Amino acid sequence: MNVRWTQRYQRWTWLAAVSVLLFADQLSKSYFSTTLELGEAIKVNEWFNFVHVLNTGAAFSLLADAGGWQRWFFIGVTALVVGVRTAGSLGRRICGGRWRRQPRGSRPDWRRGGLP
Repeated sequence: MNVRWTQRYQRWTWLAAVSVLLFADQLSKSYFSTTLELGEAIKVNEWFNFVHVLNTGAAFSLLADAGGWQRWFFIGVTALVVGVRTAGSLGRRICGGRWRRQPRGSRPDWRRGGLP
C-alpha cells in the first residue's frame, strides 16, 4: 500500500501550507511598502488596485479613532480565548476526552480518566 506523504502527515502539510502563505503575505507587504509611496496606487485592472495605506485600527480601520484602548481590549479578548481553549485541550487530554457529565448513579472509572 503506497500512501502519499501528504496523507500520512496531514498536520505537517497544513503547517507547511500556512507557513508558505504567511511568508508570501509578509514578502508582498514588504515589497509594496518599499516600492509604493504612501497613498500611491497601481491599477491592475478596472476593479482591482494596489494602494499603499496605513491601517491604524483593527480590521478595515475599525475603531481607528478610539484613542488606543482597543489595542488592550483585543489583546485581552485574545488572551481569554487562547486561555480557555488551552485549558479545554489540556483538560480533555488529562481526562481522556470525557467532559460529559456522568449519569446519576454511575461511578467513574479512574483508570480510564473518568470524571466524578
